[in-house]
Amino acid sequence: MGSMQCEMCGRHEATAIALIEGAKLATCPPCSRHGTVLFTLREEKGETMPRPFGPQKTEAEIVEGYGKTIRAAREKAGLTRLQLGQKIGEKENYLEAIEQGRVKPTLATAKKLEKFLEITLIETDAEGAGTLPSTGANVAPTLGDLLSQNKKRK
Repeated sequence: MGSMQCEMCGRHEATAIALIEGAKLATCPPCSRHGTVLFTLREEKGETMPRPFGPQKTEAEIVEGYGKTIRAAREKAGLTRLQLGQKIGEKENYLEAIEQGRVKPTLATAKKLEKFLEITLIETDAEGAGTLPSTGANVAPTLGDLLSQNKKRK
């Protein structure tokens, strides 16, 4: 199997799988900086194989209704979008698109908004990560593992 091209720019060889705006993409190093690297890719017996990158983390998601939450908190603080943008280092048009739900904020932007407006925008999903009993390795469980865990609970 040949090397994969970057799914963002198409110019470079993909070296990582990154979570960018909620989508998992094969990316080159410059493009992977736009999101969270989930896996690095390495050559093994002629095939590109994913391997965990750093310690396993739970996936973070932006809460539903984030736009209304941000707008209400901003208005409660008596700020315009321009004023809020200046305080957290974001553009007014970007904040407007986020408030209207046209654009999902990046995790970095969501963290700045959470801290400044004292709201919750990021929720972590602990179900996506786990430890497999057979190996003890800290890897994401397979679908079969999740099904067997579900059966044990019943």
